[in-house]
Amino acid sequence: MSTSYILNYGIEIECFLIKTEKFIEYMMIDYILELDKFIEINKTISVYDDEIIDNEYLNLIFTFFNKEEKEYITNADLLENKIKIIEYIKNKLIDIFNDQEDVKKFICKYLNIEKYKFSLKDTYYQINQIEISKDKHIDIVDDIKDKYICGTKKDKDVSYIVDTDLSVSCYKRKDKSIFYNNIKDSNITKLYYYDVISNTEFVSGIFRTKNDVKNGLNLFFDYLKDIFGDDNVLLNSSETSNHIHFSFNNNDKVILKPDINFILVFVCLYYIIEPLLFNFCIKSRTDNKYCKAMKPKLYDNGISLEIFNGIEDYNEKLNKIMETFFVVNDRYNALNLQNLITFNIGVTESKPTIELRIKHGSNDAEEIYKFCELIEIIVNISYKIYEKLKEKENIFELIEKETKLHSTIQEYIKTKTKKSLNKILDILYTNIEDKEYWINHIEQIKKINLFEI
Repeated sequence: MSTSYILNYGIEIECFLIKTEKFIEYMMIDYILELDKFIEINKTISVYDDEIIDNEYLNLIFTFFNKEEKEYITNADLLENKIKIIEYIKNKLIDIFNDQEDVKKFICKYLNIEKYKFSLKDTYYQINQIEISKDKHIDIVDDIKDKYICGTKKDKDVSYIVDTDLSVSCYKRKDKSIFYNNIKDSNITKLYYYDVISNTEFVSGIFRTKNDVKNGLNLFFDYLKDIFGDDNVLLNSSETSNHIHFSFNNNDKVILKPDINFILVFVCLYYIIEPLLFNFCIKSRTDNKYCKAMKPKLYDNGISLEIFNGIEDYNEKLNKIMETFFVVNDRYNALNLQNLITFNIGVTESKPTIELRIKHGSNDAEEIYKFCELIEIIVNISYKIYEKLKEKENIFELIEKETKLHSTIQEYIKTKTKKSLNKILDILYTNIEDKEYWINHIEQIKKINLFEI
């Protein structure tokens, strides 16, 4: 019997960020670096009212200067007095940041917004990569491709790319929105949209194992707390989620085209388990346009390898799977297969991965690890079914014969009893600690759902 696939992971952390004093500090650092670069290139600064410099970032700070200050900067010999000039402007920044009203004005101008409408594509976080190192320092990295590697070994750093996700927004809501850190603590807070930075997404590099996922995310969450000086700097809501990408590997090499028959078996097993996964997540993930459930009532009709009859091309077979299972064939399904097909037709430079989009947002590395572990269990069961599958055999029936998962999950969906949940966990897990984790997890989900997130 051949072994199942080895999985690598990439994690996307959608979130909101609370504006802290540290956030202002990093904006100041960004300005000083930008100013230093501008002086080297242009040799001069002209900031008279009718002749503002052609630099959108530096231009903002000079709007806070009075006439005398503008004249001083404009008439100074910058190359000879660069350090002095930078210190002068830095002190002006400090004065601004000590005035609460000026801070609000400055942030709004810096982000090119009005009335505290925050869009992350205009913020500091969007134009830099944050590299989290073992000694917890921050580097601004220009060449993303050279740094896009994640690991937790002693000789490696953990890197994250910051991206924009416009779905993560509570902009212009009149009432406060509900935020939380993780479901384990049920620590609910209510904030107005102008208290947070929207559209935030941190994208990890490659984690080689699920243990690397847990260790790397713990380092990441701890780092954010340290660097921004607030335990609650990263928040979640009904708009956020943790997306788990996984690739199939063999001998440490990514398999560019996983066996299409295995993919079909995996999707069939996922179809059976998907209702359970939605119950493992907060209720806002259900009926969510960004993680759509698969088509209903496919089980009774049965699925076999015969759906590929007359199809030879790998990508056309992938399309057949997606057309069969998905209501809409796009990337916004709870199980997203789009990367498999776009990679193999040269549309994307990313690895051929499957993406699980169903999970709610959480600052809980252990919880994300547990979902990765569950993915591996689904993959391993799928592989055993795949090895036994005959050409015309009903895949759903074979899965039920070998696992009893369909009947036990359907029983749980109808009854929601601890007894029926235990039956499922007995099939999936042998370790009592794993079973207890999910039983406690379900109780935490019930509690946080009471807050109508």
